[in-house]
Amino acid sequence: MKPLTEALIENSKSAMISCVELHNKPKFSYRYEIATFLAINAWELLLKAYINENHPEVKLIRKDGTTKPFEECVRFVSSQKGKNFRATEENLNKIYEYRNNIIHFYKDPIDELLYFLLHKNVLAYNEFLKENFNIDLSEETNLYLLPIGFK
Repeated sequence: MKPLTEALIENSKSAMISCVELHNKPKFSYRYEIATFLAINAWELLLKAYINENHPEVKLIRKDGTTKPFEECVRFVSSQKGKNFRATEENLNKIYEYRNNIIHFYKDPIDELLYFLLHKNVLAYNEFLKENFNIDLSEETNLYLLPIGFK
């Protein structure tokens, strides 16, 4: 694996593990908002790792020093992976929409909706990581997105 790919994957895994750990804290206000940021960050790094490793013809860093935006990474990977990635693409797009709304002030209660989106997102993340890089976070960690609570 290329060194940049390895670095992207390690940072991506750290972001996703942080997402799950934070989600599972018994009391943490702004839980779903921060978990959403971390999930999108994890995916962006993972998608860039996939592109870097498998499609060197695609430039991740632009001449102005910025990197390929998240939405472009999602579209590109989806175009390469095909229909098996479509549900993940829709999930990512929806979470990204909420992430953007949260950044610019989102006042409606979204915890339950984001729980279901994040639950699927974490599972899809681990599947993508296993399928494309032979890494299984469920073997590396003891983390679960817990479906229990007081309400």
